[in-house]
Amino acid sequence: MNNLAVIIFAGGSSERMKHPKPFLPFDPQITFIEKIVLEYQNFGCVEVLIVLNEELNKQPWDKILSNFSSKTSIIFNNHSDFGRFYSIQLGAKALQNVEHCFFQNIDNPFIDQDLLKKIYSSRVNSGFVVPVYKEKGGHPILIAYDVIESIKEEENIYINFKEILKKFNRKSISVENKKILVNINTIEDYKLYFDRELIKKIL
Repeated sequence: MNNLAVIIFAGGSSERMKHPKPFLPFDPQITFIEKIVLEYQNFGCVEVLIVLNEELNKQPWDKILSNFSSKTSIIFNNHSDFGRFYSIQLGAKALQNVEHCFFQNIDNPFIDQDLLKKIYSSRVNSGFVVPVYKEKGGHPILIAYDVIESIKEEENIYINFKEILKKFNRKSISVENKKILVNINTIEDYKLYFDRELIKKIL
Protein backbone atom coordinates (compact mmCIF):
# COMPACT_ATOMS: atom_id res chain seq x y z
CA MET A 1 0.00 0.00 0.00
CA ASN A 2 2.79 2.38 -0.92
CA ASN A 3 0.37 4.97 -2.28
CA LEU A 4 -2.17 4.99 0.56
CA ALA A 5 -2.48 7.76 3.14
CA VAL A 6 -4.90 9.09 5.74
CA ILE A 7 -5.69 12.60 6.88
CA ILE A 8 -7.09 12.81 10.40
CA PHE A 9 -9.10 15.96 10.99
CA ALA A 10 -8.84 17.15 14.58
CA GLY A 11 -8.93 20.90 14.07
CA GLY A 12 -12.20 21.68 15.80
CA SER A 13 -12.37 23.73 18.97
CA SER A 14 -14.09 20.98 21.03
CA GLU A 15 -16.24 23.67 22.66
CA ARG A 16 -19.20 21.36 23.27
CA MET A 17 -16.99 18.57 24.59
CA LYS A 18 -15.04 20.86 26.96
CA HIS A 19 -12.06 18.55 26.44
CA PRO A 20 -9.69 18.26 23.44
CA LYS A 21 -11.05 15.41 21.35
CA PRO A 22 -7.63 13.99 20.36
CA PHE A 23 -6.95 13.30 24.04
CA LEU A 24 -10.25 11.72 24.98
CA PRO A 25 -9.58 8.26 26.46
CA PHE A 26 -10.53 5.44 24.13
CA ASP A 27 -9.59 2.87 26.73
CA PRO A 28 -7.39 2.95 29.87
CA GLN A 29 -4.22 2.84 27.74
CA ILE A 30 -4.78 5.00 24.67
CA THR A 31 -6.46 8.20 23.51
CA PHE A 32 -8.64 8.81 20.46
CA ILE A 33 -5.73 10.09 18.40
CA GLU A 34 -3.51 7.16 19.34
CA LYS A 35 -6.23 4.63 18.56
CA ILE A 36 -6.93 6.16 15.16
CA VAL A 37 -3.30 6.52 14.10
CA LEU A 38 -2.47 2.96 15.16
CA GLU A 39 -5.41 1.53 13.20
CA TYR A 40 -4.29 3.21 10.00
CA GLN A 41 -0.65 2.43 10.65
CA ASN A 42 -1.47 -1.24 11.16
CA PHE A 43 -3.57 -1.21 8.01
CA GLY A 44 -0.59 -0.09 5.98
CA CYS A 45 -0.94 3.65 5.39
CA VAL A 46 2.52 4.93 4.59
CA GLU A 47 1.59 8.53 5.33
CA VAL A 48 -0.49 9.77 8.26
CA LEU A 49 -1.34 13.47 8.48
CA ILE A 50 -3.05 15.02 11.49
CA VAL A 51 -4.65 18.45 11.07
CA LEU A 52 -4.97 20.27 14.40
CA ASN A 53 -6.02 23.69 15.59
CA GLU A 54 -3.41 26.13 16.87
CA GLU A 55 -4.62 25.75 20.47
CA LEU A 56 -3.10 22.26 20.56
CA ASN A 57 0.32 23.50 19.48
CA LYS A 58 1.59 23.37 23.07
CA GLN A 59 0.99 19.65 23.44
CA PRO A 60 4.06 17.30 23.52
CA TRP A 61 3.58 16.11 19.95
CA ASP A 62 7.18 14.94 19.49
CA LYS A 63 6.70 12.47 22.33
CA ILE A 64 3.29 11.38 21.04
CA LEU A 65 4.53 10.86 17.49
CA SER A 66 7.49 8.81 18.71
CA ASN A 67 5.04 6.00 19.52
CA PHE A 68 4.17 5.53 15.83
CA SER A 69 6.27 3.69 13.28
CA SER A 70 4.78 5.10 10.07
CA LYS A 71 5.42 8.56 8.68
CA THR A 72 3.17 10.71 10.85
CA SER A 73 3.07 14.48 10.50
CA ILE A 74 1.27 17.31 12.25
CA ILE A 75 -0.27 20.23 10.38
CA PHE A 76 -1.54 23.17 12.40
CA ASN A 77 -4.49 25.13 11.10
CA ASN A 78 -3.88 28.67 12.30
CA HIS A 79 -7.12 29.90 10.74
CA SER A 80 -9.83 27.71 12.25
CA ASP A 81 -12.29 30.54 11.54
CA PHE A 82 -11.90 29.82 7.81
CA GLY A 83 -14.05 26.69 8.12
CA ARG A 84 -13.70 22.96 7.58
CA PHE A 85 -12.67 23.01 3.93
CA TYR A 86 -9.57 25.02 4.76
CA SER A 87 -8.40 22.16 7.02
CA ILE A 88 -9.17 19.65 4.28
CA GLN A 89 -7.15 21.65 1.77
CA LEU A 90 -4.22 22.02 4.16
CA GLY A 91 -4.09 18.27 4.54
CA ALA A 92 -4.47 17.55 0.82
CA LYS A 93 -1.68 19.95 -0.12
CA ALA A 94 0.68 18.15 2.25
CA LEU A 95 0.15 14.74 0.63
CA GLN A 96 2.99 13.32 -1.45
CA ASN A 97 2.75 10.66 -4.18
CA VAL A 98 -0.61 9.37 -3.00
CA GLU A 99 -3.18 7.54 -5.13
CA HIS A 100 -5.81 7.06 -2.42
CA CYS A 101 -6.41 8.77 0.89
CA PHE A 102 -8.77 8.08 3.78
CA PHE A 103 -10.48 11.09 5.35
CA GLN A 104 -10.92 10.40 9.06
CA ASN A 105 -12.61 12.58 11.68
CA ILE A 106 -11.30 12.62 15.24
CA ASP A 107 -14.82 12.36 16.65
CA ASN A 108 -15.28 8.81 15.34
CA PRO A 109 -12.57 6.53 16.75
CA PHE A 110 -14.43 3.27 16.09
CA ILE A 111 -12.67 2.24 12.90
CA ASP A 112 -11.20 -1.24 12.77
CA GLN A 113 -9.24 -3.37 10.35
CA ASP A 114 -12.29 -5.09 8.89
CA LEU A 115 -13.94 -1.77 8.05
CA LEU A 116 -10.80 -0.32 6.48
CA LYS A 117 -10.24 -3.50 4.46
CA LYS A 118 -13.79 -3.45 3.12
CA ILE A 119 -13.56 0.20 2.09
CA TYR A 120 -10.11 -0.14 0.55
CA SER A 121 -11.00 -3.31 -1.37
CA SER A 122 -13.77 -1.26 -3.03
CA ARG A 123 -11.45 1.61 -4.01
CA VAL A 124 -11.95 3.38 -7.31
CA ASN A 125 -9.48 5.01 -9.68
CA SER A 126 -11.69 8.08 -9.91
CA GLY A 127 -14.07 9.49 -7.30
CA PHE A 128 -14.60 8.31 -3.76
CA VAL A 129 -15.95 5.47 -1.63
CA VAL A 130 -18.44 5.90 1.22
CA PRO A 131 -19.45 3.23 3.76
CA VAL A 132 -23.22 3.04 4.23
CA TYR A 133 -25.27 1.63 7.09
CA LYS A 134 -29.01 1.32 6.49
CA GLU A 135 -28.86 3.82 3.63
CA LYS A 136 -26.96 6.41 5.67
CA GLY A 137 -23.46 7.41 4.63
CA GLY A 138 -20.76 7.37 7.29
CA HIS A 139 -17.02 7.55 7.87
CA PRO A 140 -14.29 7.26 6.90
CA ILE A 141 -14.42 7.97 3.20
CA LEU A 142 -11.71 6.98 0.74
CA ILE A 143 -10.90 9.44 -2.03
CA ALA A 144 -8.95 8.90 -5.22
CA TYR A 145 -6.21 11.01 -6.76
CA ASP A 146 -8.50 13.15 -8.92
CA VAL A 147 -10.49 14.28 -5.88
CA ILE A 148 -7.28 15.11 -4.03
CA GLU A 149 -6.11 17.27 -6.93
CA SER A 150 -9.45 19.06 -7.12
CA ILE A 151 -9.22 19.90 -3.43
CA LYS A 152 -5.72 21.29 -3.87
CA GLU A 153 -6.74 23.48 -6.79
CA GLU A 154 -9.96 24.89 -5.28
CA GLU A 155 -9.67 28.67 -4.84
CA ASN A 156 -12.72 29.16 -2.62
CA ILE A 157 -11.58 28.18 0.87
CA TYR A 158 -15.10 28.63 2.22
CA ILE A 159 -16.69 26.10 -0.10
CA ASN A 160 -18.64 23.22 1.40
CA PHE A 161 -16.70 20.01 0.83
CA LYS A 162 -19.89 18.33 -0.38
CA GLU A 163 -19.84 20.67 -3.37
CA ILE A 164 -16.43 19.31 -4.32
CA LEU A 165 -17.60 15.72 -3.99
CA LYS A 166 -20.64 16.36 -6.20
CA LYS A 167 -18.28 16.65 -9.16
CA PHE A 168 -17.13 13.06 -8.79
CA ASN A 169 -18.51 9.55 -8.87
CA ARG A 170 -19.58 8.19 -5.50
CA LYS A 171 -19.36 4.47 -4.76
CA SER A 172 -21.42 3.40 -1.76
CA ILE A 173 -20.66 0.14 0.00
CA SER A 174 -22.97 -1.44 2.53
CA VAL A 175 -21.51 -2.31 5.94
CA GLU A 176 -23.00 -3.83 9.08
CA ASN A 177 -21.06 -1.54 11.40
CA LYS A 178 -23.49 1.11 12.65
CA LYS A 179 -20.69 2.96 14.41
CA ILE A 180 -19.68 4.50 11.09
CA LEU A 181 -22.48 6.99 11.80
CA VAL A 182 -21.21 8.06 15.23
CA ASN A 183 -20.00 11.58 15.96
CA ILE A 184 -18.78 12.22 19.49
CA ASN A 185 -19.17 15.94 19.99
CA THR A 186 -20.43 16.24 23.57
CA ILE A 187 -19.99 14.60 26.96
CA GLU A 188 -23.42 13.05 26.48
CA ASP A 189 -22.25 11.45 23.23
CA TYR A 190 -19.14 10.13 24.98
CA LYS A 191 -21.20 8.59 27.78
CA LEU A 192 -23.14 6.52 25.27
CA TYR A 193 -20.05 4.54 24.25
CA PHE A 194 -17.57 4.62 27.11
CA ASP A 195 -17.63 3.37 30.69
CA ARG A 196 -17.73 5.39 33.89
CA GLU A 197 -14.05 5.04 34.74
CA LEU A 198 -13.04 6.69 31.47
CA ILE A 199 -15.68 9.39 31.87
CA LYS A 200 -14.24 10.30 35.28
CA LYS A 201 -10.93 11.17 33.61
CA ILE A 202 -12.43 14.03 31.63
CA LEU A 203 -14.95 15.44 34.10
